[in-house]
Order: sequence, then structure tokens, then C-alpha cells
Amino acid sequence: MAELLNALGLPATAGIAFTAIWAAFVALEKIASPNRKKELSSFLRSANWSVVPFGITAAFREGFEAIFGENQFSIKCIRRSVTFSLLAIFTLLFLGFVNHYGYFKTMPGVIWNKPSYRIIFFGWLLWSMFLDFFNLYKTRLVVRLIDRFSVPTLVVFVIVAADVLFSFVVFAVSYLYLDTLNMAHQICVGKCSLVEVVSWSLSLFKFGDVYDLLEKVPMIAAGPTANEVAVFFWAGLLPTFWLFLYVIATWLTRWLVKISDLISFTFSWLNVDQPFEMIGFVAASLVSVTVVVHGLVSKII
Repeated sequence: MAELLNALGLPATAGIAFTAIWAAFVALEKIASPNRKKELSSFLRSANWSVVPFGITAAFREGFEAIFGENQFSIKCIRRSVTFSLLAIFTLLFLGFVNHYGYFKTMPGVIWNKPSYRIIFFGWLLWSMFLDFFNLYKTRLVVRLIDRFSVPTLVVFVIVAADVLFSFVVFAVSYLYLDTLNMAHQICVGKCSLVEVVSWSLSLFKFGDVYDLLEKVPMIAAGPTANEVAVFFWAGLLPTFWLFLYVIATWLTRWLVKISDLISFTFSWLNVDQPFEMIGFVAASLVSVTVVVHGLVSKII
């Protein structure tokens, strides 16, 4: 079983990643208005780099609001945010089982046999609904900020990097508290009420324990499917990741359009009149190649 998954894990992950990203951009192509698609197509053909922020984010914002609604606190947005969050978590968990079966195969048994671990797993699953909704709201605000004030693209990358750092701090502190809650439960098991367990956890919790926060860095850096901690973190960052990927893929697509005369193989798919499908193909290829390279390097190391 493990040998079979080791053989199929990397190509399956790359294929799933490519299909998911490609499908999302195809859906965006269908959602976006003809005017937005025309503006994005003009941007891809244009040599005027001063219109980069508007050209990149205007159509993305329209698609974002078509999916999640214009009001962040609407029933539509809340429902789709929860659906998106659960789908992201369980997809990454599935890919984790495929790529790291030796690690993840013990998880069902640990969840079943250790009640204290259920506090961490299901506690985070519940908390992630709220945290991912907050992350989605941050992404919405960033897109509106870029679209409204024509923020330079370099600043967009700085904003995304700051968002990732902030998200990590919030995630690490939240996970640290769940660890503390687990510890309090083990101390009080069978002797304390729920209120007393929470009270114990608050007294044991140390917000400034930097070592425990930094301990999560290598687990997260190992990749989105390396362990359950990485799965929970990266699943919540998918809205930010989509924005970052969209910006990079749009830049790369625009560059490919400029040099299409030099690389004839691009003629078969460089259809500027379907800009989102073009960008989606580039984005999906970019992520798939990254997944394969990361997987190969990890196996070598």
C-alpha cells in the first residue's frame, strides 16, 4: 500500500492541483463580464506597465464577488466560506494520505483512541471555520484596496507577505492554545467540568512562548500536505494564495504573449480573447511544476 502510494502520490498531487486550478479559472472565465474580460485581454496585449494593478485586480475582484457575494457577512458568503474551508482541508488531508501515508495512516487511530487529541483535531476544524472566514475577509479587503488605489504590484507582494506572516502568528497562537486545552483536559480528565477545563487552560496558556510558536515553522514549511498542522495552516491561506498566484500568473502570461513570436508552441493555447483560461493554464502549470520539483527535492533530501 505504502509503496503504491509513494509511486502514485506525486503525479496524482500534481494532476489534482492542475485540474483544480484550471477548473477554477475556467469558472472565472464564465463568471466575468464581457467588459472585464475585454479589459483584461487589452491589458495582456498592452505595453503600458503603468496599468498593471488595475489590469490584474479589476476582473479578479468581480469574479471573487460573484462567488462569495459583495457582502462578506451575507448568508451566501458565510455558507460558501465554510464549504470552501472544509473542501480545502479534506482535499489537503487526502493528498497528505497519498503523499505521506506512513505519517497519516496513524491519524484515524489516534483520533479514535485518544480523546485528548480529538480536542486538537476537531477543535481546530471548528475554529478554522471562523479563522478561514476572517482570512477570506482580509483577501477581500486587499483586493479592494489594490483595485481602488492602483497599488503598485511590488507593494502587492509586500502586502501578501505581511498577510502570510500575520496569518502564521494567529494560527500558531491558536494552535498553541489548543495544545494547552489538551493539556488541561489530560490533567482534569474525569474530574473537572468543561468550564473548569477551560479555566485551567487559560491559566496554563502563555501567549509569549516564542519557542512553541517557532516550533510550528518547520512543520508548515515542509509543505501543505506534510502533516496535519501544515494542512490546517495552508487550507486557511488558500484565498491569499489564489490572489498571489493570480498576480504571478498574469505577469507570466503577459510576458509569454509578448514573446509568442519566438516560441511557436504557445500558439495553440495563447488565446488572449479568453484571458482567464490563459492565465489559468499558466497558473496550473506553474503550481504543478512546483509540486513536482518540491516532491523530488524532498525525496532526495
